[in-house]
Parts: sequence; structure tokens; C-alpha cells
Amino acid sequence: MNQAAFVSIIVPCYNYGAFITDTIASLQAQTHGHWEAIVVDDGSVDDTASRVAELAQQDARIFYLHQQNQGVSVARNAGMALARGEFVAFLDADDLISPTKLQAHIEHFRRCPSVNISYSKLRFFSGSNRSELFTNYGLDSVREQSLLISGYGQETFSLLI
Repeated sequence: MNQAAFVSIIVPCYNYGAFITDTIASLQAQTHGHWEAIVVDDGSVDDTASRVAELAQQDARIFYLHQQNQGVSVARNAGMALARGEFVAFLDADDLISPTKLQAHIEHFRRCPSVNISYSKLRFFSGSNRSELFTNYGLDSVREQSLLISGYGQETFSLLI
């Protein structure tokens, strides 16, 4: 790989000013630093705009777009229209990603050029303690969040949808 892959991360946001700084910080901590974050503010009435404006002033990889509230799908599509990356990732404005996530997915795509989509397991945290991570939304680690699927064949598409 001669040139680092450029990744566009679409971050739809509606009244998540309280979380967006941490979400962007998890992007800034990536081992793969060749990315842009497109934060699509879907009509927030909290301090989302000022928080993202401050982040964008400090980091040119962050782009802010404000639109009338139209829902998360329209916000994601608006971000996609602006995306310049070879790869696109979606990140909700109240989520965090591990520092090697982008690098791991890019390496996966490079090793398996016939792959068109890549996903990974996820963990949940409670609002009060983000250092405690759980494998399911019930905030315990007894049950797995999702079924393991092979990634081969048509069965994958319906499960991801």
C-alpha cells in the first residue's frame, strides 16, 4: 500500500452536543489518521453547532453541515454527498470507536479486495461509566449482542439490513 487510504466518516447528529466532543476525540485517536469527519447536524437546538465549530477550528479534518431536521437517513445521505474518501464509515454522534478500528477495516479491505462491506462486533457503555463495556444493550456481558455471520453469500445482506 503506497498511499494511505482516505476515509470519510459520516456523523449524523441531533442534539448530541453533550457527546460529540468525545465521539470526535475517538476519531482523533485513530492509528490511521488520513480521514475526514463530516458532522451533519440535523437541526439540533442544543450546543452541537458551537461544539463542532470549535473542534473544526482546531482540526481541519472536521467539517460541519447544518440542515433542517429531516431524520438520520437524510443526514447520512447529505454526508455521503460530501464524502471524498476511498472508504466511507458511519459513526453515530454518541458513539466511540477503538483507536485501531479504521486501520483494521482498511487492512481487511486490502487483504480481501472482493469485500464491499466490513463490520465488527460492538460493545455498549452506560452513560455514567464509559470505561465499563458490555456486549449487549442490557449492560451485562451474559448474552452476545448479535449473531455471528460468515460474510459469505446473500444471507449476510438481509442480516445487516
